[in-house]
Amino acid sequence: MLVILDPELFRAAGLGGAGIGQQADLQIRGRLLLANSVLRALDGVSLPEIVAGVGAPALWEKLYRERIRPLRAGVQRETRIEIDRLVERGRTGRCLERPVGTARYYGVERMFNETASPGGWLPAIEQALAACALSTEPACAIMARVQGRNVVDRSSNGVALVEVTQCRLYVQIRGARQLDIACVSRARHISVPWTARFDVGLPATEDGARCPFCPPAAWWKRVTQTWKTHAARPCWMDAHGNAWARPRAGGEYHWDVYLTDQNRIQSIGLDQLNITSVGAPPSEGVPGSLHHVPADKRAALKNPNPRWRC
Repeated sequence: MLVILDPELFRAAGLGGAGIGQQADLQIRGRLLLANSVLRALDGVSLPEIVAGVGAPALWEKLYRERIRPLRAGVQRETRIEIDRLVERGRTGRCLERPVGTARYYGVERMFNETASPGGWLPAIEQALAACALSTEPACAIMARVQGRNVVDRSSNGVALVEVTQCRLYVQIRGARQLDIACVSRARHISVPWTARFDVGLPATEDGARCPFCPPAAWWKRVTQTWKTHAARPCWMDAHGNAWARPRAGGEYHWDVYLTDQNRIQSIGLDQLNITSVGAPPSEGVPGSLHHVPADKRAALKNPNPRWRC
């Protein structure tokens, strides 16, 4: 597995040359913790060799010279540890042959142009991606999520929803098949790929959930509608037409799920369920199962253990 590291992993909002403030340090550390968790997840599923900073040597050299080395001296010890873990990967990375020929890229300029990622990264990224395509090996990109670049905050009325707008990159070069590069930022994006577009707390079939979130077809495409406002809340929309929303106040351990299938509503007795979230402590129940039923709805409940499949 060939791995591209996003230069934005090493840049925080408000980061200045005079020093690194606590907020910037914590932002960078959080990104790097997640990046290292992705690499551990890739190791755990026995994928082929991991290479951080691949393609033309210029990409890793540029990343280390312009982003990593200046950053390392000014961050806290805990952040330096995470930087060093990524550096170790980069230094042992395998360099690929410099690509020759014209390549076509999709989604790459949007993510790495000067406005989205200042510093002239687009040529180095394109060269690395073309080299990955010619290698015929699978690849992924560990990305920082940056408002306005690859995420849009749709939160409203006290309900959180952050939409990911770019979760795949594509490159086509003569002599190789089109390479699809998954954009990931968390280990769960490896085991449950569609969570790279949706909230990682949504329960999945892979979790053994009785009531899983079923992603819509072509969930990775930018044009695919993934959310809408329902009951005055921003909600994730699944393939069954169900709307999944975080509760307004507290309740971070479950989802408010609004059902639309009339047969399912009739069999359960309710048109809205509270489903346990992934990441909830064991005391809150099993992810993807019924979390609780409000007192005023218990009499209408016909099936205390609802279940559906994707």
